[in-house]
Amino acid sequence: LTLPSHATILTGLTPLSHGVHDNGSYRLSKDHVTLAETLSERGYDTAAFVGCFVLDERFGLNQGFDLYDFEVSEDGYRPQMPDYNERSATEVTDSAVRWLSERAEAGSDAPFFAWVHYFDPHLPYRSPLQRLTRFAARPYDAEIAYVDAELGRLLRALDDAGAADETLIVVAGDHGEALGEHGEPTHGML
Repeated sequence: LTLPSHATILTGLTPLSHGVHDNGSYRLSKDHVTLAETLSERGYDTAAFVGCFVLDERFGLNQGFDLYDFEVSEDGYRPQMPDYNERSATEVTDSAVRWLSERAEAGSDAPFFAWVHYFDPHLPYRSPLQRLTRFAARPYDAEIAYVDAELGRLLRALDDAGAADETLIVVAGDHGEALGEHGEPTHGML
């Protein structure tokens, strides 16, 4: 699931060690050091741009980030499905691009760690690309293509900010969707 997976990604610990086992009912303990904390201590500017409620700062992943940017969009608000409250990949990218631009305008030469999290390839699938013929019957693929396009926009912004040549870019996924395999429509059971 999203929260335990990201606690693992940011700490290097397994759920048995960091204690986060589910979305919404666990919080990463301040006793565990995150990658953002380690880099911040070494002089990095740190920022997170998050796409979903289950990674909200109340769950502890904000440790070490100078900026932890998340706000549910009006379109992404789902009172009946709080774990799926989100903001779109466009909104996440807009925030990250704005931060990169502000750093460039300020002439910052400090190294930085930016965690950019996209949540779109989750139910409900609502990609703006879904209306294209090639994605008409493939809403999950449309979500992935949409996030890919937004990632491309983010990479162009890195280049525009003069940071692309000196930036290590790591792309990781926390899980995929079962899409009906073994009777599981999404993820989490298996």
